[in-house]
Amino acid sequence: MASAEEEIARHLTACRQSGGEGALEHLQAAQSILLQHPSELLPRFLPDVLELQDAPLGAARRWLAESLEAAGLAVPSLLVSILPTLQRLLSDSQPGVVKRTLQTGRLLMPEVMRQMLQDFKPESDSASEMARLWEAARQFKDAAVATALQHINSGVRLYGVKFTEAVILLYTPQTTTSATIENGSAYTAVHAGLVPPGHPLLDSSLLAVDATRHLASLLGQLRGPSAYSIPTPVMLVLISSLTAIARQRMSFFGRVLPVLLSLSQPPADPGASNSGGDVKPRVHPPSILHALKTAYLTLVRLPDSSVAPWRERLLSGLRSIGANDAASTEERRLEKQSSQQREAATRKRGQAQAPEQTQGGAPTGDGREGGPKRVKKEEGDIEPDVKPAAGGPSRLPGGPTLDTMLGLVCQLAARTEPEAQAQLRQLVDQMPIGLLVDLVMASMKNDPLPKPAVKMEPGGGVQEAKPPKQKMPPGFPPPAKPALPPQVKREHPAPTPPPSTQARVNPPQPLARTPTPPLATGPLVAGVGEGRWAVVPLSSAQRVEQARGAITRVVKAGQLVRGARAGQLRAALIGRMLAQAEEEVETGRVEAIVAQLFGDALRNDALEVALQWLYCMYALYQLQQEEGADVMDEDGADVMDEDGVGAKALAVLDDGREAPEAYQALLLLLARAAASRLPSSDRSFQRLLCDAPALPPSILALLQSMLLPPPPEAEDGTPPESGLREGGAAGYLERVTQSLSALWALILQRPMLRHECLEIALKCTYEHPNEEVRNKAIRLVANKLYPLPYCRDAIQATAREQLEEATQEEAALEGVSQAAEKDDEEGRARLERTESGREAGTSADAAKQKMSLFFGLCYKSPELLPQLVARYGKAGKGAKQAILRQIPLLLKSVGPASPPVLAILEDPPAGVEPLLLQILNVLTEGAAPPEELTQRVKTLYQTKLKDARLLIPILSFMTKDEARSVFPALVTLPLPQFKLALNRLLQGSAATGPALTPPEVLVALHEVDPKRDGVPLKKVTDACTACMAQRTIFTPQVLATTLNQLVERSPIPLLFMRTVLQSVGASPSLRPFVVELLGRLVRREIWNMPQLWVGFLKAAHHTVPDSLPVLLQLPARQVAEVVAKNPDLKPLLAAHVTHTSARTALPRSILAVLGLASEGGPA
Repeated sequence: MASAEEEIARHLTACRQSGGEGALEHLQAAQSILLQHPSELLPRFLPDVLELQDAPLGAARRWLAESLEAAGLAVPSLLVSILPTLQRLLSDSQPGVVKRTLQTGRLLMPEVMRQMLQDFKPESDSASEMARLWEAARQFKDAAVATALQHINSGVRLYGVKFTEAVILLYTPQTTTSATIENGSAYTAVHAGLVPPGHPLLDSSLLAVDATRHLASLLGQLRGPSAYSIPTPVMLVLISSLTAIARQRMSFFGRVLPVLLSLSQPPADPGASNSGGDVKPRVHPPSILHALKTAYLTLVRLPDSSVAPWRERLLSGLRSIGANDAASTEERRLEKQSSQQREAATRKRGQAQAPEQTQGGAPTGDGREGGPKRVKKEEGDIEPDVKPAAGGPSRLPGGPTLDTMLGLVCQLAARTEPEAQAQLRQLVDQMPIGLLVDLVMASMKNDPLPKPAVKMEPGGGVQEAKPPKQKMPPGFPPPAKPALPPQVKREHPAPTPPPSTQARVNPPQPLARTPTPPLATGPLVAGVGEGRWAVVPLSSAQRVEQARGAITRVVKAGQLVRGARAGQLRAALIGRMLAQAEEEVETGRVEAIVAQLFGDALRNDALEVALQWLYCMYALYQLQQEEGADVMDEDGADVMDEDGVGAKALAVLDDGREAPEAYQALLLLLARAAASRLPSSDRSFQRLLCDAPALPPSILALLQSMLLPPPPEAEDGTPPESGLREGGAAGYLERVTQSLSALWALILQRPMLRHECLEIALKCTYEHPNEEVRNKAIRLVANKLYPLPYCRDAIQATAREQLEEATQEEAALEGVSQAAEKDDEEGRARLERTESGREAGTSADAAKQKMSLFFGLCYKSPELLPQLVARYGKAGKGAKQAILRQIPLLLKSVGPASPPVLAILEDPPAGVEPLLLQILNVLTEGAAPPEELTQRVKTLYQTKLKDARLLIPILSFMTKDEARSVFPALVTLPLPQFKLALNRLLQGSAATGPALTPPEVLVALHEVDPKRDGVPLKKVTDACTACMAQRTIFTPQVLATTLNQLVERSPIPLLFMRTVLQSVGASPSLRPFVVELLGRLVRREIWNMPQLWVGFLKAAHHTVPDSLPVLLQLPARQVAEVVAKNPDLKPLLAAHVTHTSARTALPRSILAVLGLASEGGPA
């Protein structure tokens, strides 16, 4: 422990004496030691640490705020000394210090309250210490909350708002156990609800007052026009914090929500006006709108009962900010949830009322419903606890309540007083959409629904035929009787309907100002001579035409109505009408209605109408299933097939239930229409599949047919006439995008179909022959689905399977080859089949098609790269080509410093050298690679792979000594690769310049010793020739510099004279320099170097007559050798001696060799 204290003291002293980064390093080192033994070391050194609040270095003060957090959590008894220092740091001039202080305080405040609750004992000596701690915490809290309101820096205000949020949650009782807050569960573990009664320092009521005051300060920032001058980041955090407070403290819900809702309707901006002088409204930026949408959705989904009165306003707020889709989705969710609750309550009440209905409401013998008790219930027995869901079918139980509501509406409509009309408007405005639809359907006498036919008796009487059995879900009124068309004139008084018919006639319709053409199940025809009316049933086609007419009238009437709920009412009404027309659905005659539904007039409401239609039909069928209704034929017998299954086809839906053929056919028809008749950019197709009550397997088959297989091309190059594929290739690609988006939405929103939808998307990534379609599918899988935890494993498994299939091992072919070598006919046949199959299946394009998904995943998960490299060594030729083509883009995205890349270079599998070269070439293009990568390559070359090709990519980044040391290995490479290495050496890097200059390259080349370095001499000469061929680099000046250095070497390099001859041959201007070199070689007694002497003679002969004086400098014996080997030089030398003054200086022995001894000379 003593050594630790000395080390801490040394670091703190060094920090005071130094500045900059050095001081921060000392502080971090001291902190690491302090936290190893906090209980012993922190009390000892805390005063020294607190002195850093006056340090001139801002980073040191920020470190102090950070370290005090760890100290306070480790040793809570030090909080009483820490909090005053934190309060002082709140006034620091640097925003970074203040932000870190607020963050530290946000985490320490719960610890303070925990100490007050656990360790406070009034009779102990620590009571005064706890009182000082709470006072310090209160002062720090007030200063921090003030910072959230007054600081000029937006970043500091963000942290101040979050601190204020934490204090409000801490000072109020926790009302929900499911709420969690960022940075752990400290706030949910400690709160004001845990304060015991009679605590001497903590009073829950006073804490609540403080919390209310701080909440008011936050809400005040968002009230009034001044809220729109707040910086966007601050407003985003304010919205988020207030949402968290309202979500976790329901007592503040009513305070927070009006302020948040006021932001959905910004006030006018006095400083902005249009050309007409009108003041323009303020507009929130998209980020604020998204934050408001998230806040509204979070609050509307709370299960607390106190949220119910606010849900309508929250949905209205969503629509005000343009989130109509989200509002509609929430309405349907709430409707479904309410429907389930009401159905359960209805069934429970029905079970309790069953005995009473049996005694007082049984039908009488003449078909009329039972007597006074039933009538009494119709007139007054309204159940106020049953509330219809907004936007959905009314769940008012039975006909009496609905008739009562209808009668009330009719009474108000019949009155002409302004007060009555105002009451009617108010009643209709407050009435849920579902109830309005129920009232309209109940008041429609001429709707195209199945109705009992009226038959004429032989004696002139009228008898009502027994209607077919038809069960409707709660909220669906019984079908009304057909009314007589007004355009048909009666010649005789109309017959009086039987009492049973009178009992079921709906109240009059005073609301209808103009008569509506009736839609009966058949034309009413006057009986000849009888004066009676008979209903002639219409054909199915006529009924469909009548239904289309009814829809058209509803659409035209809706276009005249302007209001927020007009579209919802129109959609719900049409959907209910269509759902009750079960005959058209079952007979498959709804194509014309669907075509009209997605026409121009209803296109905006098509989705809502379709969903209403589906939900009504689905609810009807499910109700029949729950009540045990059998499928009956016209005679009332069960219709069963041979296996005892109902005649109507059933299919298992994604919710585990079964649906009849009618529901399947309708949903499939609507889906096809939404996909083909609406623009591909319209999201109705996707929303229809996601929001439908249930999906049968036929929908997945439709999606698969839209993606797989692709449409066959016609003669003109366009896809066939299918509505899903019209518009040519571009139109088909847009539909593919639409289908893939639908798959993505289904995977996210329908878990039961997740596996099937994912399988379709995966097949599209490797089975589709169109590359653009495959790329779209790969982007969906890699970017959207792969990050999802529940899809990740399946996607990886499929990608790995396709990679293995594309890179199948050679061992299979080798095993077949061994069997064929044994004269086995069957083995030879297998060999032929295997070879032909591999040639067809492992082409580069086929391999790329299967491997593209794996490459797409590697972009997101680079750790898959080693698996790809391992498969390369076992792949065929085509697969290897595909990998080499695709890997450059992948490597540029991953980067040279990626751990998987470095792991590959550390231990590559066998047979992957070409791929390694490709990897290194890509990673070393442009900027210099990291030092770790170059070091891995050098280590790999030195220890495992003695292949000089691996060094070529990093030659530009080597030092001169490293380049010279590997030069012999580079010379052994084939000539094209040596030229590449030469260019790398000469190019170098932008930071350090060329690794070797041209003269240094030539010098290094001449220093290669064939015996010592094990390099063939032919390789060295070829390398020299390759260098000399690059005359723009190896200029005469470069050659002269190189030869001038080499001639001074001892010993002179072996290829020196060869280079001299090549230099003088390539650059004749070097003749004088070469002659001078020859003279220097004579002085070095070149004749004693047999391997160079021959080259010397050739160079001298090549430079004649300039080299004659140099030859005459040789001893007489060497001159005689020169003359003997080159007889043509003797007369030239003699003539030179004769015509110059050199004769007198030459010894007699040389003159004798030249035949000039008789003429004298020095002895």
